[in-house]
Amino acid sequence: MLIKSWPVLLQCLTGTKGDQENIKKKEKRKERKLKFREFLLSYNRLSEMCFVDCVMDFTSRKVSDNEDSCTNRCMEKYLKMTQRISQRFQEYQVQQNENAIASQTGVMGR
Repeated sequence: MLIKSWPVLLQCLTGTKGDQENIKKKEKRKERKLKFREFLLSYNRLSEMCFVDCVMDFTSRKVSDNEDSCTNRCMEKYLKMTQRISQRFQEYQVQQNENAIASQTGVMGR
């Protein structure tokens, strides 16, 4: 009798397969929401930064050529900067992983 109850006990402790799938779906949804929020914060930061740096004349509804070119340069600069930071971060991560593997193989080889 005790042996037959193990699967039931195990299922109670770990949850059903449907429960686990629902949890994974909720986690993915939460992750997507966080990524979108991060994107919006970054976009708003960029918009505000370029607006403050480039928009000088509030007497006209028309965006001047200087303001237009300034905002384009500002956005290009920001995008290039974030791309470069991402690239350097990836290079750093690869180097850290290689160092971790090398130290593990060095310890194991002793």
